[in-house]
Amino acid sequence: MDRVTVQLTLRKRQAPTVPRVVSKGTWGTLGMGATLERASRCATREMIDWLEADRDMGWAEALTLLSLAGSLRVTQLVNGTVGTHLVFEPDGVD
Repeated sequence: MDRVTVQLTLRKRQAPTVPRVVSKGTWGTLGMGATLERASRCATREMIDWLEADRDMGWAEALTLLSLAGSLRVTQLVNGTVGTHLVFEPDGVD
């Protein structure tokens, strides 16, 4: 069995509304909702907030970048809960 290391970081000045994940240079945000549309909006809004804070981008610029380089995926469709996650590789974009 492979070993997994998890590092949790508390950022006092940032207040993400959903979990954020960084793994091997890839960023990910999770979204949950009653529908795929709501879950997708949640994951996308959180990634836009992350890009605005970390990369000093405006909302429109971040949304455009994610439209071109982000990958929105379905995480869960069972138990009445719908989940998505948005994956983005920030190091591949200048």
